[in-house]
Amino acid sequence: MPKLGLGLSLPQTRVASAPAPGVPPSLLLHMNGSNGSDTFTDSSLNNFTIDVIGATISTAESKFGGASGLFESGDYIYKDTSVDELKFPGDFCVEMWYYPLALETNQCLYDASLIDQEVAREDAFALAIDADGQMYWFHDGTANNTSASPTVNQWNFIAVTRSGSDLRVFLDGVEVLLLTNSVDFSRGGAIIGTITETPGAFSLNGYVDDVRVTKGTARYTSNFTPPTAQFPNP
Repeated sequence: MPKLGLGLSLPQTRVASAPAPGVPPSLLLHMNGSNGSDTFTDSSLNNFTIDVIGATISTAESKFGGASGLFESGDYIYKDTSVDELKFPGDFCVEMWYYPLALETNQCLYDASLIDQEVAREDAFALAIDADGQMYWFHDGTANNTSASPTVNQWNFIAVTRSGSDLRVFLDGVEVLLLTNSVDFSRGGAIIGTITETPGAFSLNGYVDDVRVTKGTARYTSNFTPPTAQFPNP
């Protein structure tokens, strides 16, 4: 993916954002289960089937629930059938915990697409980390840098939200990117751990816990305190 710099300084204040209790998640992956399992359960009301390539449940590290998803070279999981619940014509929120073991390579946290789709991605986006360890938001051929890096060997809370035309990326509750965006993201898929155009590339190297995707609300529109417990089931 090409990279275009857009560095922003980190705000220092931390203000809790109001939750959106009336909007259930479209996708909710607690990453819980027995060590070595390749079953990733969607605890949302949709109960989507999650396809798995290489990734496993691990009890070696966990933010909540005693387990997390282990992603190594070439591992990824995805919901590859287009569904309305994962299409974002308006407000949305994608959030997760990530425990990177290393940040020397490009890594994709979330791709709002389907496997093996065209590169142009006018109707999709990706949230990724570059080879320098900095997070960026990618859409329609442009990578928007945050100048913010997750910390290796510890849990980091990462979120991307859109409220109206304000699209934000947060790291540990601090806004690190603000863009104007009102695109209808209509592919309706979800990929964790790789990019649509080259499955197996941009692999994560670490653990992922408590992934929540919500259509219809941004959840966070200003700095906030990261969750202190596992996301509740709807």
